Amino acid sequence: MIQPPERSALLIACVLIVSTLVLGGCSSVTKPKVAVESAALGAMSDEAQVLDFAIRLDNENREPLELDEFQYTLTINGDTVYRGRRSGQATLSARGGKSISIPAVIPAEAFTANGGGVTYALSGRVWYRSPGELADILFDAGLVRPSVSFGTEGRLDLAAE
Repeated sequence: MIQPPERSALLIACVLIVSTLVLGGCSSVTKPKVAVESAALGAMSDEAQVLDFAIRLDNENREPLELDEFQYTLTINGDTVYRGRRSGQATLSARGGKSISIPAVIPAEAFTANGGGVTYALSGRVWYRSPGELADILFDAGLVRPSVSFGTEGRLDLAAE
């Protein structure tokens, strides 16, 4: 039978081992690189204009990274006009990458009031799952949810498009 002082030492040893595995496993994954490649006008109606952003994600790791969710905000001429969420619905292959489109809707008054030209700023974050069973458990429990931010600014002449 284990005596109380030995039980404490065993418990401390187990906590140290698990902590080392968790921290070591999480820190060995490099965050994906994220860049906004372009902004393009999409569908248009009398009420709104869609703006599609091409987001490039690159994974330098030897293991694939599953994208979980994008959250982003679009401002037009300094005013927040759109907040969006999009499911990741993609996996970045090991040492690979891909482009993903995220849409934003600009109300018609945002571009008609500005003579057809707008200055925009997109900012957001993408959450991803690190590889491994322990990382999945920690992600699902909400304890470790790795993410990386992205953003861009630019100007669009909506009347010329």
